[in-house]
Amino acid sequence: MDYLEITQVFYKAFDYFNEKYCENFLKKPLIVILSRGRKNCLGWHWANKWSKDSEILTEIMIAAERLDRPWEQLLETLLHEMAHLHNSQNEIKDCNAQQYHNKAFKKTAESIFHLTVTRDGQKGYAITDLSETSRADVFAFMEAHQLSTSINLKRITPVKSVAKKQFNINITEEDYQWFVNLKEELNMSSKECFEYIREQSNLSEGEVEIEEAC
Repeated sequence: MDYLEITQVFYKAFDYFNEKYCENFLKKPLIVILSRGRKNCLGWHWANKWSKDSEILTEIMIAAERLDRPWEQLLETLLHEMAHLHNSQNEIKDCNAQQYHNKAFKKTAESIFHLTVTRDGQKGYAITDLSETSRADVFAFMEAHQLSTSINLKRITPVKSVAKKQFNINITEEDYQWFVNLKEELNMSSKECFEYIREQSNLSEGEVEIEEAC
């Protein structure tokens, strides 16, 4: 399958579940396959991200790095994001900036999209899986569209150089507090935040080390 064929399957699946679970209530989004970048996610819902003429479109992204999963898992990710879309259209806030999924997401995911929802300590009710009902519907869709077990598309991980340049940065207490605030604002680990600062500062490849205690 090429990119267009894979995307077309997601659109067909959206139409299928929109009719079956939502009576075509959901406005069709822009479905894209993109790199998730630094985020640890399988996909995302981004309300009102695009405009086409006078039409405003929401984006549903499926992470390109995880296209190696079986089709039923990819379609479960689509259902997860459709639950967010359903809440968005109903002006129900189900997730905060730190991606903490609240009980409003859990309710929609379970009652409308027939997903099972498990609570995670940091992300709230964010872990979803297919229930007996949704699994049967997913496999019915797969059979109707003759989908194989998986796309079998894997990302090639670039080889990293063993030798790394070191940048030692002495910081003040004020700088340290700025770093902590930035890390919390971006919802990053310390390592991710170091790399972010390096990229924004146009430093060459390497690690940023903070010498004073954090």
